[in-house]
Amino acid sequence: MKQQTTELSKKVSGGTGFSQMKLQTQGLIFVVSLLICELALISTLMFQVHTAQLEALHEERSKEILARIDQFGHDMFQCYDKISKISPDDTDSVFKEYRKERASVMASLDWIHTALADQKSQFAVLSKLTKSVKVAFLIMDKGLQNMESLPPNDRLAVAGAFMSRYGPKLERAMKSLEVDYPELQRLEKDYVERDSPAKQKTYRELTMQILSLGFAANIALAIIAAMLFTRGITSKITILVDNTTRLSQRKPLNQVLTGNDEISGLDQVFHNMADALDEAQKVRQAFVAMISHELRTPLTSVNAFLQLQNMDAFGEIPPKAKESSLKAERSVRRLIELINDLLDMEKLEAGQLSLAPKPFYLEDIIERSIEAVSSLSETLKIGIEATETNVELVADPDRIVQVLVNLMSNAMKFSPAGEKVTVETIESDSYVEVRVIDRGRGVPEKYRDIIFERFKQVEAADATKKGGTGLGLPICKAIIEQHDGTIGVNSQDGAGSTFWFRLPLKASR
Repeated sequence: MKQQTTELSKKVSGGTGFSQMKLQTQGLIFVVSLLICELALISTLMFQVHTAQLEALHEERSKEILARIDQFGHDMFQCYDKISKISPDDTDSVFKEYRKERASVMASLDWIHTALADQKSQFAVLSKLTKSVKVAFLIMDKGLQNMESLPPNDRLAVAGAFMSRYGPKLERAMKSLEVDYPELQRLEKDYVERDSPAKQKTYRELTMQILSLGFAANIALAIIAAMLFTRGITSKITILVDNTTRLSQRKPLNQVLTGNDEISGLDQVFHNMADALDEAQKVRQAFVAMISHELRTPLTSVNAFLQLQNMDAFGEIPPKAKESSLKAERSVRRLIELINDLLDMEKLEAGQLSLAPKPFYLEDIIERSIEAVSSLSETLKIGIEATETNVELVADPDRIVQVLVNLMSNAMKFSPAGEKVTVETIESDSYVEVRVIDRGRGVPEKYRDIIFERFKQVEAADATKKGGTGLGLPICKAIIEQHDGTIGVNSQDGAGSTFWFRLPLKASR
């Protein structure tokens, strides 16, 4: 493959390709130079037009502000009239109209606050006006609450009593509003008249038209020049991009592009790379098949024999021999786990790890997982406890057990003897989060983002003693992500770790 690539590189660098490349470079320089000259002029004109547009926008914005101020004043005084002049003939619709207009007043006030944030004079008057409005609404809302629940005939008497008590304060607020409201209108009108760009609008519109025509002509000329120098390149790039997509989806590639240009050469190298990847994939598949058929089966038999021997099924053996036999059993079991992890990882990468989702109660899955690690718990003298949960999920229960067993096993391996591992469940509206909490050494910060990658483990003094293949967490991550979930870890050095995963509730309710 290396020899083919070298020969291909020589062909690509040949006379025809080099001449074509030089011509393209000249064309590109011509286009860029043209664009630079034109854009310098256009930038100058655009600056002037942009300034004119900003002035016009200021004028339009000010008119809109004035309209909103007028609307605010109209709605505010309407609210005051409805509450202060209520009569026995008024129906509940009066209160609904008051609330509607009150909402309109507050919406207009919020909008005006935002619009006048950069105008100090107007904003100062607006702040005083806002205080008056809040005081007035506080009183009117209170009167509304007192009258709304009463029969129509009783409202007038209550309104009279209410106004006699709170009327003076309401009147002061409205009088203040009557002073500040016209002042705000006056300031904004002065601002519009002082900064109006109407006199220059005609000239600027003409400038904009000329600028638009020149800009369009410049772009058209640049496009034509680019097309002349890049004819045929776009179609080849499209094929190359399509080949990239096909390679990622493991589909057959398009035919090799012909020609001596760089894109054709890149496509030929791409085909060579695809062939090499196919060959590597076949070798890997053969290797995985060999592991599955030639190693796992005999190792399983050896493990079964060692287990029987350690249980004295063939007669009692000397203590030293039994100690060596137990070590051998652990080594064989660890090797089997490594093989199983490799097979699972291969299936995950090939997209062949199928899921069998079905409804189940999370509490049952947690109990199954705890039973699966009970022997390890007894050996390491690590307790394990789980909080109660009644969550029902739709997922592959066996795969979720696989994830939990892996996280629990890791938690127990890195916990001091006598401690406990806790399995905690947190439920939200859209997902359920399962946490496996240990009281061990914790995961250093620099490893928290990489321990879910293949063959990545925390480098520590006890890492070798604890064992592990560096594949368990990546497999957990792949399983959870296949369920549209997420997985992660929270940890503090020396204070333990919390490995968690979240699964969407989906149709589980």
